[in-house]
Amino acid sequence: TLDVKTSMNLFKDVNYFGRAITTYDHKTDKVTPFAFIDVSYSLGKGFDAVYETQFIDLGDRTLVQPRIGLEYFGQIRNDLSLLAVSTVNFTQDRDQDTTSETVVTLKYTPKLTEKLNLLAQEETVTNYGSDGLNFASQNFRLGLASKTLEGGLAVNLSQTKSDSNQTIGGFLAWKF
Repeated sequence: TLDVKTSMNLFKDVNYFGRAITTYDHKTDKVTPFAFIDVSYSLGKGFDAVYETQFIDLGDRTLVQPRIGLEYFGQIRNDLSLLAVSTVNFTQDRDQDTTSETVVTLKYTPKLTEKLNLLAQEETVTNYGSDGLNFASQNFRLGLASKTLEGGLAVNLSQTKSDSNQTIGGFLAWKF
């Protein structure tokens, strides 16, 4: 899995976040790209209104899916943070199901030394449609972090209506 994230402040109270995730399925030998772009507006006290556009690979075409929702980010302690984003898609296409999606990330980074932290992170993504669960994933990270680098063990669990998958590997993040 290649997971690229970018973020920046666009204007006062307006932020951008983009993420591109490319996965490789060893069972099917298939590479699947997925990407989204979020633009959020601060509502105060950690809450943001979110407009999101997802780009979903369907094999023969890419589905462009606009979504709106609410985001919360809280720094619970210096070493513990929580991010929760919940969105719903909107479409004019009668063939496209309305879905709700929730992403929750809990990140714990206690200091080990002056320049090094432990990193423990769990991210859950759940998407429901009119027929129930479309997909869910749980991504676990355990490793070390400095100001510019993070790395360690990665475990990803995913589930769809008809299949489940587990991968174990490593992760490396470079912050600049």
